[in-house]
Amino acid sequence: MRVLRIRPASSLEWALVENGRILSSGSDSPYPEHDESELVLPAARILLLHASLPKSKRLSEIAAFAIEESIISDPERIRALPVRKLADGKTLVAVIDKDWMQNLLSGLENDRITPVRMYAESLLPPLQKGSWSLVLDESGGFLKLGDESAHALDSNGLAPPAGLRLALQSEERPSGIFVHAKEPPDLDRWQAVLDIPCHKGMAWDWRLATGDGTDLFGGVYSRSGKKFDWRPYKPAVYILIFMILTQFSLTTYQWGSLAHEKHALLAEMDHIFRKSFPEARVVVDAPLQMQRKLEDLRRANGEGQPGDFLAMLSSISAQISSLPPESLSGIDYSRDGIDLLLDFPNRQTLDAFKNGLEKAGMHARIRKQDSKGEHIAVSLHIDAGDA
Repeated sequence: MRVLRIRPASSLEWALVENGRILSSGSDSPYPEHDESELVLPAARILLLHASLPKSKRLSEIAAFAIEESIISDPERIRALPVRKLADGKTLVAVIDKDWMQNLLSGLENDRITPVRMYAESLLPPLQKGSWSLVLDESGGFLKLGDESAHALDSNGLAPPAGLRLALQSEERPSGIFVHAKEPPDLDRWQAVLDIPCHKGMAWDWRLATGDGTDLFGGVYSRSGKKFDWRPYKPAVYILIFMILTQFSLTTYQWGSLAHEKHALLAEMDHIFRKSFPEARVVVDAPLQMQRKLEDLRRANGEGQPGDFLAMLSSISAQISSLPPESLSGIDYSRDGIDLLLDFPNRQTLDAFKNGLEKAGMHARIRKQDSKGEHIAVSLHIDAGDA
């Protein structure tokens, strides 16, 4: 697996590592292709404290105020990350500048880098039992006193750093100090000054460090709920949007074309109607008015219409004749059909009567019915249907 390690020092130093080998390294973007990425925070950017914290479900939010007496910065400007519980009941807390961290993560996100782990560099060096590890670099370096204790050091030239001297005065003295540096100082002189054995350690390289690193991501910086990165799907999204817009445009064009065609047909029917019946002064519904005019002309010429009273009554009489005497109690005719008041001995007789009308080309619709036992009184509307 190719892991991109990033160390945010004066610049964003990075190294692409796979199976303990450095494939490439550099600073700032562009970054190489990788499988996952992780951060290694320099000692100068992180403060490690041992603190007694209250029990709370919102510990990551209140931890900064719980350690207020141990820090100089305003609690509002830092992130205090509870790392792990210690043997003495206290908690290892990592303190980071809030704005700096947010700017770092935002900048990496803009480069499509989402770290999955974050380590404190000062906790990575290996430790000999009972000894300390001192890492020296151009900015000063850091001192690791134990698996849960480390702090940054200022450069003091070739002399032992002041932070090391203070640690020897305040902490339990180690059996020895291993100094990791590209160009080690005069360790014999240091040993004489500090009165403690000083040993030359391996040159420090954060890019390949595999010591006891504790992942600091958690709480507000939890990676488990990281946001979905939709940017790789941009082309597909753009294509989908284009297809939707194209379909919408085609549908709108088709609707406009059909509306125009409808308007043209109505205008043509209006023209034909006015030409055929010039005496008609008001045209509201040309097709309906044309149909009624044609019906009037047929009647004037003695032609019967399917909806005429006599034509419909002739067809209805054949069906009524199959009913018991006195079944018909009322009849009413209007332009849209005939209404009959009928009494049926049972539902089967009613259904047979309606089916007979349908076969004769008429449409029967029950407007009202009243049932008494099997006897049914019905108000039936009949029109010419499709005939």
